[in-house]
Amino acid sequence: MSSCSAFVVPLISRRVILQHTPCRQSIQRRLIRPSSPTILHARFFSSFPPTHDTNNNTDTNNEQHPKRNQTLLLHPTAPLHPLLHTPHDKSHPSHLHHYTLPPLTIGVDDYRPILPRGQRIVAIGDVHGDVSALHRFLVAARVIDPHTNTSTDMDAPIWTGGNTLLVQTGDILDRGGKELHCFRILCSLAHQAQQSGGQVYLLYGNHESLNAAGLFQYAFPEGNGEFEETFGKKLDESMGGNNRWRLQFGGNEPARWAALEPGGLLSGGGGDDDEERAEGGGRVKKESLMKNMLVACVLGRTVFVHGGLRAEHVSIDGEGNDDNRTAAGNNDTSHRSGISKMNAQARKWITHQHHGPNNNYGDYQTVEQVIASAQHRARLASKSMPDCLGGSEPPVPYG
Repeated sequence: MSSCSAFVVPLISRRVILQHTPCRQSIQRRLIRPSSPTILHARFFSSFPPTHDTNNNTDTNNEQHPKRNQTLLLHPTAPLHPLLHTPHDKSHPSHLHHYTLPPLTIGVDDYRPILPRGQRIVAIGDVHGDVSALHRFLVAARVIDPHTNTSTDMDAPIWTGGNTLLVQTGDILDRGGKELHCFRILCSLAHQAQQSGGQVYLLYGNHESLNAAGLFQYAFPEGNGEFEETFGKKLDESMGGNNRWRLQFGGNEPARWAALEPGGLLSGGGGDDDEERAEGGGRVKKESLMKNMLVACVLGRTVFVHGGLRAEHVSIDGEGNDDNRTAAGNNDTSHRSGISKMNAQARKWITHQHHGPNNNYGDYQTVEQVIASAQHRARLASKSMPDCLGGSEPPVPYG
């Protein structure tokens, strides 16, 4: 008999449809095919005023918008996430400190076959942007207080689960209108759980993989609107009211794509808010959301994963993360290398900006250049996606 008790509650939602892990072919990039270059020209260029004078290369918007972020003025190819780490209103849902998780040590935190006797484990499946269903589960699992966290007021959830281990097994994205809200709830609970001796694990599902590759066919209009309201408009504002940063995404949900792509808003690095003060003093490291999501984890005698594992996944040979293992005082990872190697592959992939420098000024001369740039961006992310996330890269040491 297992020394830990597993408490699993099925998440019931009329929007939830069982999805299998995508095969390699399903992740291969479906290119953007414009139906009308004339319409695209009007859409892409007449709506995006130039950011600088093409004759002398000086920024004409600088005088009109003196508060415009200077980082992108100096570095028009810079990542976008520093803009949302700036000291604007931290209560606004666009501020990236809402989308951080406590750092996980691969090879240690993702492989815990020995747990204290009576350790409580709770697992939750597909959420798909349904805040009400997520609230019902968290209440049923007794990790939040229903009296202080109602289904209509989940902006500041309070963890009451003590040392409970909560695992969300993927598919927070798509088929709903509150995807980012669900992420904020679970991120907040993750930090609180850590301070209470518990832990919240967020795993990748096939919908996270699809979105990271720029494939949004399962996204609802309400969900796209949430990304636009949360990130899109704030990026426009941070760029001094200029929206030409959107051109590099070829009209394919730029706010969603910018948030979820490898090296994007939700997987980019630190900033001024990468630490917070812990209760009792000291500092607690805060890291980007998608960097600390996992493909799979082992808790006690249970393996948690979204769509299943193949033999080659769990038998991958490799060293894992030497720094993490050394810090943990345990260099023997031969028994855990498969799970941890997949997590290391996913982490390296999601935190790397595969397409190269951004084009935040939208310096394109033709519609064809816009389309080619967006296709290139998507193709490189898809091509490099590791097999464990549904990509074409074989399950071999990544790096």
